[in-house]
Amino acid sequence: MSRLALALCLALAPLSAHAGDWRTGEELLQSCLQTDGPGGVFCLGYLMGVAASMVGGPVYGYSACIPPGVTGRDLADVTIGRLVAMPERAKYGAAGVVAHTFAVKWPCTRART
Repeated sequence: MSRLALALCLALAPLSAHAGDWRTGEELLQSCLQTDGPGGVFCLGYLMGVAASMVGGPVYGYSACIPPGVTGRDLADVTIGRLVAMPERAKYGAAGVVAHTFAVKWPCTRART
């Protein structure tokens, strides 16, 4: 995949995270399981977009304090693990599922400033 296509996916991911749950957790999981190709790139961009949105405040009511150094691959591993372990959550909208996953994994232990 070209760098331009990757940059475009990453640039649009924050918009897609709040554009409504047009993709379910199951659909996102299928993309995230693709380590190569457009599905994998979409997955990383989508997850990084949700994570970036959560820096500005809650997403679907969930807050997370993701520490520095967490990579896109780390986000994908956490999301895949949660969706595989709890497949009943995969039927819900992807953005909410991801935000909840990040909030559980990286809860905020003190008030945000």
